[in-house]
Amino acid sequence: MPRKTLHTALLLTLATVCLLSTGCQTRVTSATSSQVEEWSDWRYPADADYGRDYNLTVVQDRGGITLTNREPNTIRDHQLWINRGYARPISAIPAGRPTALALTGFINRYQEPFPVGTLLAPDKTQQVVAVEFYNPRTQTRHKATVWPPGDRALQLLP
Repeated sequence: MPRKTLHTALLLTLATVCLLSTGCQTRVTSATSSQVEEWSDWRYPADADYGRDYNLTVVQDRGGITLTNREPNTIRDHQLWINRGYARPISAIPAGRPTALALTGFINRYQEPFPVGTLLAPDKTQQVVAVEFYNPRTQTRHKATVWPPGDRALQLLP
């Protein structure tokens, strides 16, 4: 292999490894910059009363979560909070159908997306342990059931 081709191949390999590792990772979010600014101004509504728990399951899978709404109605116009620190608005979670959301679309008060691991550092993904819906109209919080990562079969239980 000619020296120049080897040099180019090594540089491309190094660049690929750098992009996949956490050392060179940029903050990737599926939210726009204006959404990031708006959502980072939100504070977890710790003083809000709890309403009834929603019959909704949440399963984390790699870089996302799947919500299955087992309520008879669509859940509309709420803030969805993960681990009491990351939030995004939810316009609608339809009844009876799974809804997949990217974890990088959830923003904290420091304008950072939810931590999701990379190929070379999968342990950087934070586990989802608490999911709450906040209804700004009624000023109430509603808990959802969070299943351990990978337990997609448990969503089908009544």
